[in-house]
Formats: sequence, C-alpha cells, structure tokens
Amino acid sequence: MHLKIVARVDVADPELYDALVAAGVRFVDFGIESGSQATLDFYRKRATVDQNRRAVQLADERGIFTHAHVILGAPFEDRAAMRETIRFVQTLPLDTVFFNILGYRRGSLLWQEAKDQGLVRDEEEVVLASRERGLGLLDRPELTRLHGEAVRGYYLRPSYLWHGLGKLLRLRDPELAWAITEVAAKAALKVGWRSLRRLVARPREAATASGME
Repeated sequence: MHLKIVARVDVADPELYDALVAAGVRFVDFGIESGSQATLDFYRKRATVDQNRRAVQLADERGIFTHAHVILGAPFEDRAAMRETIRFVQTLPLDTVFFNILGYRRGSLLWQEAKDQGLVRDEEEVVLASRERGLGLLDRPELTRLHGEAVRGYYLRPSYLWHGLGKLLRLRDPELAWAITEVAAKAALKVGWRSLRRLVARPREAATASGME
C-alpha cells in the first residue's frame, strides 16, 4: 500500500522521513509557495526558504514522490521577485509542481482584508491579484505570461528529465514507478499542448495586430 500525505516543512528531519517510508508513505505534497522569505512571511507560512529546500531533499533522497504548490503574484511582487521563486523551485528535486497565480478566495483572510478596503465584492468567489483590481503590481496578461514561463521552465529542463529517470530506476518498485511516470507524463503533455497552441495561435495574433485580418 502506498500512502500520500501533506507535509509541513518546519518539522522535517531524517528520522521522521525514515519513519514515513517505513509506514508506506510514497507521495508527499508540500506547500512551498515561494522562494522569497518576505513572501512566505506575508502568507504566514511560519517556515523558511531553507526549510522548504531541506524537506524536499529529505523526501527525494528516500525515493518519495514529491509534489509542490507554488504561488506567484503576492501584492508586492514584481517580475524580478516572481522569477526569483521560479529559479528557486528549479533547484529543488521535485517530481511535479503546480504553479498558481494568487487569487483572493472568498472567506480567506486575504479576501476579507481586500473587502475591507473595497477591492473585492461579496458576490465574488475568487479575484486574481492583478494590477487591474488594485491587488498586485502586474496586469493579468503579464501574470499569465510569467505563469507559462514558470511551467515551461520547470518541466522542459534536461536536468528535470534526467533526475526523474534516475529516481525511477532507483525505486525498484514497478507499480510505484508506473504511477509516478503517469503523473509526470500528464504534466509534461499538458505543458507541451499549451506551448503548441501558443505557437499555432501566434501567427494569427500577429496578423490581427497588423491589420491583415
């Protein structure tokens, strides 16, 4: 039986992860969120950038499949700050990553603070942290571009592919290896399909902008 858990990074140590493996844990989900300490503090993570790195490394060294959630677009983050997080995540031995743009979700502390400032309305479920809404430094198109940059930059690296292959060979567990391959392949195909659609759409967008259509 292969167990999946959601783990905190501030309690990670070798003995804990050895015990997790002995108990059958093979999948760990981390809320990494950012490679910037200022942003982690803003999200009230009660964790450090170094703790994020150490937890992922401990899990990876034991053959545990690692997944992380990353958020781009804190209200004070500019392009350079977001790219700092993108570069940080690329240094981690993660098997899959979900990059998300910050959204103010109804009921959360961030949403309530924004509502008190008149930036969101009661009927809105999720509001993107964009410049258009007064909730961020970048506009929606730029956030979308940075999100695409993050996803492609992570999954299309040769080092990512080599690391994944080496990990699969070390597992010596065909069932688990297949499960990991399936998840990673779906993520890679999703990235590839989105990139292909952009390439196909680009000539039409250029023609429209030049008045040819």
